[in-house]
Amino acid sequence: MVQRIVVISTDDLMGEEACDAATHTFALKGVSYEVVLEPGTLRADARGFRAL
Repeated sequence: MVQRIVVISTDDLMGEEACDAATHTFALKGVSYEVVLEPGTLRADARGFRAL
C-alpha cells in the first residue's frame, strides 16, 4: 500500500493557496499571534500594522 500526503499552505488573510508562504509571528497588545502569509500579503499588512 502506498500513501501520499499533500500539504497545501493557505494564506491566512487572503484564503488562497500560497506557494511561497511562510509563518510569521507578531504581538499586538501583549498577545502573540502566528499567521501564514505570502510575501505580498505580508508587505501590505505591515503597512497596516504601522498605522495602529
